[in-house]
Amino acid sequence: MSKDIINQRSRSVLLVIALSLSSVTALSVGMTMSALISDPLLAVVFAAAAVLLDLYKYLAWPIALGMLAGGKRAYAVMMIVSALILGTVSAWATYDRLLTSIVSGQARHQAVSDQRVVDLQAVRVDGVRQLEALDNETRSIGDQARQLRERGIVSKAQELEATALSRIAGQREQVLQRLDRASVELTELRSRPLTSAGLSEWLAIVLCAGFAVALEAVPALIGSAIRMGAISERPLLTATSAEAKVLATATAVVEPITVQAIPAPGEQQDLFGSPDGALMQTLLGITRATAPGTPISLRDFTAAAKVGNRRAMKLFRAALDLGELRKTTAGYVTA
Repeated sequence: MSKDIINQRSRSVLLVIALSLSSVTALSVGMTMSALISDPLLAVVFAAAAVLLDLYKYLAWPIALGMLAGGKRAYAVMMIVSALILGTVSAWATYDRLLTSIVSGQARHQAVSDQRVVDLQAVRVDGVRQLEALDNETRSIGDQARQLRERGIVSKAQELEATALSRIAGQREQVLQRLDRASVELTELRSRPLTSAGLSEWLAIVLCAGFAVALEAVPALIGSAIRMGAISERPLLTATSAEAKVLATATAVVEPITVQAIPAPGEQQDLFGSPDGALMQTLLGITRATAPGTPISLRDFTAAAKVGNRRAMKLFRAALDLGELRKTTAGYVTA
């Protein structure tokens, strides 16, 4: 019982993963279709249709596997072909969106970085020029103060120096702060990791292509695996009320089958002439009371009829030769 719970939980987790991944490709296809059409209404309509088709392609794989198990090969092949075509379109849309985003990110990063470096270098050059101008102004103020002192105007010289030098010191401090900020930002900009901008073009193409293929393949594989697990673990002849009634009343419902009614060469003739004839009639009654393509489990038949596996295999081979059963990859099904 605990094993079944774990299996069910695992299937639920896988189903959530598949739905999440499929929603990514569906959104990518919808965005691509919307970007290709300029008319807003048509863009919404065709984008919605593209999303629905993208979701259908993932459901097509498990449905096609069920059709193959039921013997409907033509329908299964058509669904697989349509899923492959839609998967190709979806993979291209995802690849294009990813590669365009990476390439545009590289170009934007390069443009912003280069322009910012140029601006910061211009700030530094301008700051150095302002410092030189302030130095020249300081020397000029010093010369004027010295001339005033030589002429005996000491108080005027002191007032000139106090006012001008104080102003020049404040301006110098502002320029030095701007230079310091520019230097720090320039250092950070040059040491910043390049992320996608450092990705080469061929590596970006391989990465985008691989990711697009994985987004297409993984949800389809998950859905197919869940479908195959359900087919393999499902009892092909369960003890439900309807099927149990068919098994219990098959002999009474089906008219007695005689050897003359069904030509049975070789081994089948021995079966009808032996005590296995009643079991054979029961098996044929089950096959004729169920719809074509219905799975018939050898294990469940042996348990219900209380016979051994070898004896049941003999009966099933006889039914195969009579055309009442078909053998598929999923087991025996009614013809």
